[in-house]
Amino acid sequence: GPIDSAVADTIVESLRLGEVPDVGLDIISTGIDEHLAAFEREFPRIESGAGRIRFLRGDFGTGKTFFLKALAARAHEAGLATAYVRISYPDVALKPLALYATIARTLRTRRQPKGFFRAAIDRWVHRAAERASDPTIGTGVSEMSPDFGNAVETQLRVMLGDLFDRAPSFAQALAGY
Repeated sequence: GPIDSAVADTIVESLRLGEVPDVGLDIISTGIDEHLAAFEREFPRIESGAGRIRFLRGDFGTGKTFFLKALAARAHEAGLATAYVRISYPDVALKPLALYATIARTLRTRRQPKGFFRAAIDRWVHRAAERASDPTIGTGVSEMSPDFGNAVETQLRVMLGDLFDRAPSFAQALAGY
């Protein structure tokens, strides 16, 4: 069928700049369907929480970025979140803190193409603040009260359940945020 003109324009402009387009990869991809299908078979495992880390390695110009963007598009269609991390010294060294920061910065979903992690945290904190100030749910503490921060943290603990106990560093990052 006909290609949407905005998608076609994005594809042409990206290719003109020597970049992989962010949209329309299904229109221009060839020869990678079997490889994409192999990774798609991992989606149920990921959804169940038993996902594994995968690394993609290849020489310059072999289509790694194209493949990963096409895979991310399929993952987004399946309701998964993705992050793109290019490990290259000194930009992102193979160190846990650098990897975590890059993953958090590049995490995206179909509905939130940029900044998903920050948007999710903002939503959690905002909702926890609403709950803390609502006397029918939380303690009804005013935002001006010195106890408001503790009330918000309590609500975050309620909302996120045992995640606070299973991932204490994440809980500490949320509290700091």
